[in-house]
Amino acid sequence: MNKRKEELIFKRLLFRLSGMQLIEKFGGNVPHHDQGTINAVCKERRKIVPMRFNVTANLYSFSAQTIRKIYFLEEYYPQEELTAALESPAIVHFTTGLLGRPWEEKSIHPQKQAFWDTAPKTPWKDITPLPDSRSFGLKAFIFFHKIVPRPIFEFIYRNMCWVLHLRK
Repeated sequence: MNKRKEELIFKRLLFRLSGMQLIEKFGGNVPHHDQGTINAVCKERRKIVPMRFNVTANLYSFSAQTIRKIYFLEEYYPQEELTAALESPAIVHFTTGLLGRPWEEKSIHPQKQAFWDTAPKTPWKDITPLPDSRSFGLKAFIFFHKIVPRPIFEFIYRNMCWVLHLRK
């Protein structure tokens, strides 16, 4: 085997091992799931892409400033970019969040209709709504979100995230 091919195989092995170590470290519950794993494994090779290429559920629920605070980020996208991404998303990553996933019952995701319009053109063309997979705790939290003024809710959510962050 030539030297270049050996180096490539070695790099791929290290890449897989670092991902597995991260997954083991968090007992399979890696913060931010697939994206957290990719970011940790790629480290310095990461590239920041425009927000519209990774629109997640929380972007519909929180301001850029709140997202920066609740996830303990030193930097984050400006509110203008977040707003533009929501108006014209390129890729929507259907994370659970407060809205639910569009293929689940009781979802209130703003892109729910776009999902159902697109589904017939995919291998999931025969999908029917699945039961809501959100936990009871998250459902209670969603109810709380609806009845409490936004600044109070964001304060509580930020502090809950802080406590969960400390546990890890």
